Amino acid sequence: MEVTNKFITIKGHIEDAPQESDFELKTESFSLSVVSGAKDVIIKNLYVSIDPYQINRMKSYSSSQKSSIYAGRITPGQVIEAYGVGIVLASGHTDFEKDELVAGVLSWGEYSIYKEGGILHKLDAMGFPLSYHVGILALSGLTAYGGFFELCKPKKGEKVFVSAASGSVGNLVGQYAKLHGCYVVGCAGTQKKVELLKEVLGFDDAFNYKEETDLKSTLKRYFPDGIDIYFDNVGAEMLEAAISNMNAFGRVAMCGVISEYTDKGKRAAPDMIDVVYKRIKIQGFLAADYMNVYGDFITKTTDHLLTGKMKVLEDISEGVESIPSAFIGLFRGPWCISHLKVYDCLMMDGSYHALCLQIFPSTCAPNITSASSPSSKKEQKNFSSDKKSCSSEISRNAVERFAALPQHNHNNPAVLLHKSDFELARKACPLSVESGSIGVLVKNLYVSSNPYQIIRMKNPNSSRKVPSNAGITPGKVNDNTILTLPTLALHMYHVQVYVCQNVVTAPGVGRVVASGHPDFQKNDVVEGFLSWGEYTMVKDGYTSNKLETMGFALSYHLGILVNYLTQHLFTVQRKLGYRNA
Repeated sequence: MEVTNKFITIKGHIEDAPQESDFELKTESFSLSVVSGAKDVIIKNLYVSIDPYQINRMKSYSSSQKSSIYAGRITPGQVIEAYGVGIVLASGHTDFEKDELVAGVLSWGEYSIYKEGGILHKLDAMGFPLSYHVGILALSGLTAYGGFFELCKPKKGEKVFVSAASGSVGNLVGQYAKLHGCYVVGCAGTQKKVELLKEVLGFDDAFNYKEETDLKSTLKRYFPDGIDIYFDNVGAEMLEAAISNMNAFGRVAMCGVISEYTDKGKRAAPDMIDVVYKRIKIQGFLAADYMNVYGDFITKTTDHLLTGKMKVLEDISEGVESIPSAFIGLFRGPWCISHLKVYDCLMMDGSYHALCLQIFPSTCAPNITSASSPSSKKEQKNFSSDKKSCSSEISRNAVERFAALPQHNHNNPAVLLHKSDFELARKACPLSVESGSIGVLVKNLYVSSNPYQIIRMKNPNSSRKVPSNAGITPGKVNDNTILTLPTLALHMYHVQVYVCQNVVTAPGVGRVVASGHPDFQKNDVVEGFLSWGEYTMVKDGYTSNKLETMGFALSYHLGILVNYLTQHLFTVQRKLGYRNA
């Protein structure tokens, strides 16, 4: 079987800042089968990474092209390789089977073919969004972790400066540094990014470098006692300014020099007398240098995500056609993070939008997203400016935020809900279960937002009366029963009336943080009845079940692939006497 594969190429070598006209969308016939005897793997790309270093591969010459085969020069018209996540469509390789999730070197296109000797491995999503596996849990994360901890060797209390701090690597370096107990200042190119660094990611301070005329004086103002560690992503004048403000035995991690990639006139010329007499260590590095700490990186980073200590910044563009603009945006703004969502496995169509609340363990303000087609090709996460609401206590407690109903909604069914009907509540949430308890503490990842919830929010004392001939008996429903609010509350275990100020419960998907129940272990992905909040304590395990994702996005398991929740409701209905359950 053959399909048409769309992919992006460059028309010619790019020597300066990239433009839309430098790129071309091409199509070609692509076979979805493997030649007999070949060890190829056919992959449908799901997410691919958009990285600044690719611009050096697009030049006619760059010294970086000799450093690695994966940094080699791109020939105009050829497929452009990039790190990504995909799903196997066909395989002649014994290590890979159809429908398995994989991660590795794919391409800026809809499909990729893996040849033996390439980089590809099976992917365990661990319950996290697939996009995390091209960002925070992939090369960006390893670059930040390895460069900061292994190269810079930070000590608690040291002063850290991060350039391009809202970028895919810089934002993680700043968060790692804060968690390590350092004082952290970052720079970015817009006021919005500066606010994000301080109010969402918890940087001690940040500034807009475009508003500063003397970078050396600026850094002196933010670091009156000098800089111990500089994590450099931009090079040029910023590197010079940082070197002049470094303390003795300071360390500079040279991760990238994005300001020099597209401007031949910009080259850093730091004061080498400072370097010598202050004994400053300056070292370049690549993510591959720190594969030896990959296990530690994954363990610590996933723990930080599950406990809400780290936040994730993502800028996800839809479709192969958006690759050029996403790539150009890395050099112009407004953001410096980009993954490309190439394909949605089971995109839902129709006028009814199944809604779910996506509760990223890493963001401060959950946003409502639709499981059907997005309203725009550019999805931007909204971040809360309430810094306190993002915090977690140093002890094994978390400050949980959850939705509560201050008072029952209007009795008139024609009256719509308003934001004023809800409040965002907070309470301490121990990240452990009591000794001897069979409770399960779950970090909510996605929870459902369903229209039927409005029924539960109405005042039960003023609902319409059930007809006198209904013959309602708890545990049994007759054919002529009218299921108004009070009867629903009696007959459906999970459609009970809300008590005002209590947590709103709903079907959801989450990850086990702690468990006293023999059927659930830490890090298990589960589905069941959770809450409109960041954490749920499942008392007895009855309303939860382990989730087999089958390689699909977690949100699908609240919509098109809902399974356990439906079965559970049917079971409850049968027990309570539903005739046609």
